[in-house]
Amino acid sequence: MSSQKFCMGASLVSILLVGLILSAAAANGSLTNNDLGVALEEMQSGHYFAFVMLIKMLNDSIPCNITFLMPNDRMLSNVSVPENAVSEFLMRHSIPMPLLYDYIDHFPTGSIIPTNEPGFNLTISNRGRRKVRLNNARIIHPNICIAGSSVRCHGIDAVLSALEPGKKVTRHSPSCGTAFPPHPAPAPVTPTEPPTPPPPPKSESSRKLNAGLLGIITACLILLVVESRI
Repeated sequence: MSSQKFCMGASLVSILLVGLILSAAAANGSLTNNDLGVALEEMQSGHYFAFVMLIKMLNDSIPCNITFLMPNDRMLSNVSVPENAVSEFLMRHSIPMPLLYDYIDHFPTGSIIPTNEPGFNLTISNRGRRKVRLNNARIIHPNICIAGSSVRCHGIDAVLSALEPGKKVTRHSPSCGTAFPPHPAPAPVTPTEPPTPPPPPKSESSRKLNAGLLGIITACLILLVVESRI
């Protein structure tokens, strides 16, 4: 019953937000020099100089409202990014919405986030305690870009690649149609003692439902923005 209510609530909220998202997506354009300049300064302060150089090669063609996922200089030194492939590389390493780490951390395991590169998606593996993976990379330096209004960026520990075909992601939170695990059976008692009452419901279930709802809503928003651009 809890799972059914969760699904119905997510669907209702998504429908109500469609109109707002489509109107917001219509305002998308390119970053202003001020937004991009502030973000580049923050990236340099975090020692992501190679990633900054790639962005400067595109400069005015960077879309607004974006989250960059940045490998560090050592990782980028081990890969070859031809000039004609810089745009594809950056679009694979960006999400079409500015997301602080606290929002990403609410995505449940198994969530799929589209990137700015059509057809290239990121699958979330969220083990809690700031252990969020996007495909093959883990976010290790969150919230580097926070000063501007339309750019966010986070450091990751690998160059992003597609998830291997057939590779399954272990879920750590319930999904629609999946019942919550039952409480463990009470310990045996002697006939002279009354049965031990089951423990009261824990607030953890409510927290997981709220986190899953926020993750699904945010994923829907990102997908709508991407589809409106294509």
